[in-house]
Amino acid sequence: MTTMSLDMTTNQPSGSAMTYTFSAAVVSPTVSVLYAGGNQKGYVSTNGGASWNSFAFPNNVDVQAVAAVTNTQGLVGYMATSDLKLWKTTNAGQAFSTAYDFAPTVQGVIGNAVFSMITIDPVQPNTIYVGIHGKTDAFWGPDKGALFRSTDGGQTFGSDLLAHCHANHNPGDWYDCAITSLAIDPRNPNILWIGQDAWNSPGQAVMRSTDSGQTWQSMLGGMIDMFTGISLSNINSNVLWAIAQQELSGQFIYRTADGGTSWTATKIDNTLNPGNRFVLADPVNAQAAWASGGQEGLKRSQDGNLNWTRINSPFHALAAMNSQWLYGVPEGPQGAASVQVSTDGGITWSSIGDPTMAELSRYGKPQPLSVVLP
Repeated sequence: MTTMSLDMTTNQPSGSAMTYTFSAAVVSPTVSVLYAGGNQKGYVSTNGGASWNSFAFPNNVDVQAVAAVTNTQGLVGYMATSDLKLWKTTNAGQAFSTAYDFAPTVQGVIGNAVFSMITIDPVQPNTIYVGIHGKTDAFWGPDKGALFRSTDGGQTFGSDLLAHCHANHNPGDWYDCAITSLAIDPRNPNILWIGQDAWNSPGQAVMRSTDSGQTWQSMLGGMIDMFTGISLSNINSNVLWAIAQQELSGQFIYRTADGGTSWTATKIDNTLNPGNRFVLADPVNAQAAWASGGQEGLKRSQDGNLNWTRINSPFHALAAMNSQWLYGVPEGPQGAASVQVSTDGGITWSSIGDPTMAELSRYGKPQPLSVVLP
């Protein structure tokens, strides 16, 4: 079995299995089972997206993060909901049960908390990472994040892996280790990369751990504002792409080809759309990537971050099977999200999603989807 998990920021393969993490609604014609999250509903397709069944969790909570994997239990899916619960299915979405309740852990520590990501270890699929993002009080104050790790498929979680990051937090920094995305090195799963909201917090935008999150090292310094999305190359784990906002300057793409020792920076956009920005590494070409989120549209680089070309209108998020076959959700008015596919690298698109999945666009932002390939 090959596994794909689609959730906005990272994509990471491992051996014969591939895991993509990405925030969009996407599906391949060869996919058998899909899990999608939306506004007050979850969605399941067992026929590659041709049709979808919807279901509601108790109290009509929203689905904020989704991931899926094939392991010894079979087709396993996770959904994280706005009541801070992690749900799990081991039967391709026929039934979900509560795997873990994060509310006792984060309430009183992170106010107005939301799940920012679920990432599954591509080598050890029972190991999952869950990111949570919120405020230092109920409604206001600096943004704060937490990262938790489970090695038993979500039954138990250890302590916050960002404790070391919090210890180095300056009182004047507006963001306190507010994680937005995580990537796992497919060749050494002890190496983790995280992207964070880092406004007025020098050195926190991109961080790396070589011991499964026990300690962290700043890899991209400088004054980088707001959202930082990251994407690790499938074929060269020394190549990492990051998209971020430099204070008062615009949107930049950063790329390292030596594991973070040095970086190139290219300005791609003068406008901002916080929260919807992403960069996606080409899964078969370490020199290429896509980026979107600003008003200037979906862009493509094929020369290692030297130049970027606009190829289409803006997308909320994107996933790539190869350099040509892409899936994504274009930006649009609230409730106007649609699942689309491109077979020419993102130049042209065709809609493939069920119209009833418009609720995938909550407050103008798409919710996650995970895919398990046969």
